[in-house]
Amino acid sequence: MADQDNKKRKKFKNPKEYLNDFVLNDDGGYSYTGRRYTVDRHYAFYGDVYRKLLIGAIIMAACSVGSGMIDAAGATGAFYVVIPFIGEISALFAMFWNIVKLMSQGEVVKEYAFKKTNLWIPGGAAVLMFFALTGLVMSTVYIITHGFEDKVFKCFLYLALKTVIAFLAFAYKKYYNTIQWSAY
Repeated sequence: MADQDNKKRKKFKNPKEYLNDFVLNDDGGYSYTGRRYTVDRHYAFYGDVYRKLLIGAIIMAACSVGSGMIDAAGATGAFYVVIPFIGEISALFAMFWNIVKLMSQGEVVKEYAFKKTNLWIPGGAAVLMFFALTGLVMSTVYIITHGFEDKVFKCFLYLALKTVIAFLAFAYKKYYNTIQWSAY
């Protein structure tokens, strides 16, 4: 019976378990003793990787915000355009949050921060790509069924920005997944 209780307790992981990797040192401060990750020096300099991640996210954010400012046919006040746009902005926020967390670690990234950012940055890019494609498809369906409403240029610009966002998010996810990390 006691063996079953121990198995049940082991299933639930403590979310603050990473705090066990901090130990009190002689100076009265804490030192991190867990695993650390760094961008493999044979792959690239960590500053270049962080810069590319930040610039890519800024470009995608500019395209997303720009597409949200266009009043193309069917692109204003329609739930099928507003909901994907909210999804895009949410994914971008999650990406920026985790990029800043990663960059704040510097060259050496602690394991608990690496695990979170390594999950959310490419995941955020995939979600961004999904919502950009959803907005693109929904706007295209609206244009096919209702026409351009005398906003041909704005419609094509909106569709082009959604296509660019989806492509950039795909390339971003692919780039992040090719980054080689060394653990020690």
